[in-house]
Amino acid sequence: MTSLYFGQHARLKSYGATTKGEKTIVKIEVESSDNYEVAGLLNDLRAMQAVQKPAAKAKRLAIPDLREVK
Repeated sequence: MTSLYFGQHARLKSYGATTKGEKTIVKIEVESSDNYEVAGLLNDLRAMQAVQKPAAKAKRLAIPDLREVK
């Protein structure tokens, strides 16, 4: 499980959830008076997203097979 840390200059402004079919989206709004804290929070979110994204598949190269057919 991943967690977020809000420092002393950030406060939870609002939150809510919307359900569509089998999926639910949770939205969280955080207010901060410190730009460095915002940067740290955005870095944490980017790191979370990177961990959750599946690795990109390697693309096959279009190289002709030059081996002789016997």
